[in-house]
Amino acid sequence: NSNLIYELTAVLQLPLAYSEDEDIRRSLLACSTLRLAPEVQEILARDNEYYIRERLARRTDILPEVQNILAHDEDIVRDLLENPNLSPEAQKIIAKNEDKYIRFNLAEKSNLAVEVQKILLNDSFTRDFILNNPNLAEEVQIYCSKLGWSDRSSLAENPNIALETQKMLVHDKDNFVRKSLA
Repeated sequence: NSNLIYELTAVLQLPLAYSEDEDIRRSLLACSTLRLAPEVQEILARDNEYYIRERLARRTDILPEVQNILAHDEDIVRDLLENPNLSPEAQKIIAKNEDKYIRFNLAEKSNLAVEVQKILLNDSFTRDFILNNPNLAEEVQIYCSKLGWSDRSSLAENPNIALETQKMLVHDKDNFVRKSLA
């Protein structure tokens, strides 16, 4: 029964998504409780109007595949970063963005995938922000505890480092790192 409703919804949404009238396309996005069909999401992700793509990017229910499309859209990527449900694949695409401020904003997200944390750790502009991200994965923390003293010191200042990492840093050979832990 729910599949029938979903199919019916998709059939009704498609003509609206293809409408020449921008206001009609906007109306699809106005109702946040309306679950947009995958085909409709893809159509709207490629819409010529910035406002349509921007509203779509901020929806928490957009599919990862659609997020990937929007992650390549330089006009929309900042709006996509506002989405709390940003998929790991979209995060990886954004982590490779040429704009260092976009990468910086990504580094501050609380739900970064471990693989993306590692990518951003290798970026000199975002490294400190990753080291201070309160949700830094323990495996990344342990890796970071073996980096240079400046990076270990930044890691030591992270308020949520794991107990195992703390144990390693308490015995660090560098006095500055140990002081940063306190």
